[in-house]
Amino acid sequence: MKKITVIIGIAAISLTMTACGSFFKSNDNKPSVTGTVSPTAASTTTPAQEATATPTAMPTLSQAPAATTDTPATSTPMPVATATQAPTPSPEPITAAEAVAVLKKYIDTSVYSISDPVLIDVDGKQYYQFTISDASQVYSPDVIVEAQSSKLYYYDSYNVLSAFESFPPDKTETANSQGDTLTQDQAIALLKTLSAETLGLPDTLDSYNLKVDTWNTVVKGNECYCINVLSDKGGTTTLVGMYYVSLDGSLIYKNVEDDFVLIY
Repeated sequence: MKKITVIIGIAAISLTMTACGSFFKSNDNKPSVTGTVSPTAASTTTPAQEATATPTAMPTLSQAPAATTDTPATSTPMPVATATQAPTPSPEPITAAEAVAVLKKYIDTSVYSISDPVLIDVDGKQYYQFTISDASQVYSPDVIVEAQSSKLYYYDSYNVLSAFESFPPDKTETANSQGDTLTQDQAIALLKTLSAETLGLPDTLDSYNLKVDTWNTVVKGNECYCINVLSDKGGTTTLVGMYYVSLDGSLIYKNVEDDFVLIY
């Protein structure tokens, strides 16, 4: 048995060597590859890809298109501030003391006495009213000073305003040395010859009450009677016109907004 076992072992070794010789012989016909490792699915190494830096998005500035000669660039006009001129403020009304100071420029207080001022309202305007007197009499009409403009007027018992020229009122009824003057009645008769259209009235003078100032007024260098035209319609006396007839009867003026307009 021992002999048989040795023979079998020798035979196995012989077969093994024969197989190995055949293997190496077959490999001698293949090209020699030095240091080459056949890649397999398991051993394949993917080469590292270089990291690519993604640039950070920067804000995009819109560039205005360049102006061309064909289409001129237009720009939106800026609004222009318009300066609004402030209205001119009205002067402040004068005080009672200031009204006295204005009156004293025309009244000689060494001869005449001035009463304390009384604030009155005439046709929506304020006036300071004064009564003037001397040692022998009280003068009529009163003198008033407008609070807003400091202008002076005569103001009679009929609540009629008339132009202030000087004080005391001139009561002279002689226009010249020859004495060819009109009486007050003649001055009224002359005024009545004018039409209502010329006088600027809706009716003739016969429809109104006429009152002549007790003093004469100098109008543009001419001494005149001032004839006040009063309306009693509606139970209220209203001054509708003031007319100035020169003492010689040659001129007639109408008072229009404190101006004298020649109408005859």
